[in-house]
Amino acid sequence: MEWCRWKAAVLRDEELRRLSQEITRVFDWLRDHVRDDASALYGDFSSEEELAENLRNPVLTHDTALDCRIWYAEDGDGPHCLFSYLHSMRQLCENAHARNSGVLAIV
Repeated sequence: MEWCRWKAAVLRDEELRRLSQEITRVFDWLRDHVRDDASALYGDFSSEEELAENLRNPVLTHDTALDCRIWYAEDGDGPHCLFSYLHSMRQLCENAHARNSGVLAIV
């Protein structure tokens, strides 16, 4: 049995813009629901105040797993790690779109 499979896709043009917009929608929704639904998602990792702070100040980085400014980065856990990853991915998409380039996504 295979342990894992890798999939790759190149995102270009409208796909980059759409992904950037969707990440923004996620952040907007979380900010609007930080008291209720969002706190339920990450109650084990942070308080409501910490969650709101993580949303306000995600880290822009090229490596969310190794950046020591990101809380729980070594395990890839917690809201600060997720929000920093999404923030960085959104910026990557915006930069690539502005340069008429693509982004290779591997999962």
